[in-house]
Amino acid sequence: MENNKTFSIILVVHNAADKLEQNLPAFLETATEAGAQVIVVDDMSSDDTPDVLTHMKVEHPDVLYTTFLPES
Repeated sequence: MENNKTFSIILVVHNAADKLEQNLPAFLETATEAGAQVIVVDDMSSDDTPDVLTHMKVEHPDVLYTTFLPES
């Protein structure tokens, strides 16, 4: 897959499942229209944040990139 995005937006989240479910779909649509990629870094959430991000990545594979920080 070729990445022709013009800029990146990086979000670092922790236990934000509810807010991501409510707001990330519209944010991703706007980012797509603007030619951006969105990188979401999950900082060891203990709620459903990893599941929400995994599900949204399936729905938006061309714009959403995720990474999960390991325990240190």
